[in-house]
Amino acid sequence: MRDAFHPKSLVGLLIEVVLIGVSVFLALLANQWSDARQHREHANASLRYFREEIVTNQKGIETRRQYHEALSRDIQSFLQSDAPKTPESFFTAVHFHGLEPVTFERSAWDLALANQSLYYLPRQLAYAISRVYTRQQAFQTLENSFL
Repeated sequence: MRDAFHPKSLVGLLIEVVLIGVSVFLALLANQWSDARQHREHANASLRYFREEIVTNQKGIETRRQYHEALSRDIQSFLQSDAPKTPESFFTAVHFHGLEPVTFERSAWDLALANQSLYYLPRQLAYAISRVYTRQQAFQTLENSFL
């Protein structure tokens, strides 16, 4: 009768255990690499979307800023003038074409929150982006209250 643990089968068993361990280790490394690559892709896509959205919002502000600055000057001139302060004289003196509110885009922010890609950005950058959107929301709230 042969011994169940003779040297040849013990060496073979140890080799199998080592090979299985190395295979599992390599699979975990590959999975970790794949996850890191996917996180970088999410972060880079989010940054592209943020940039596009912020540029769009800046353009929206600039197109309406000139109108609002001119409107502000007209209103100041009207209030400082000796003209009667009636609605008719106001609309004659002031070039009023409506409120022309700014509507901020925020799809990139919502998407970043939904897919948690802010987590993969450098903390300082994520904080700065968050502040931009917080200020936009505060401005939007004031604008909505005024409207």
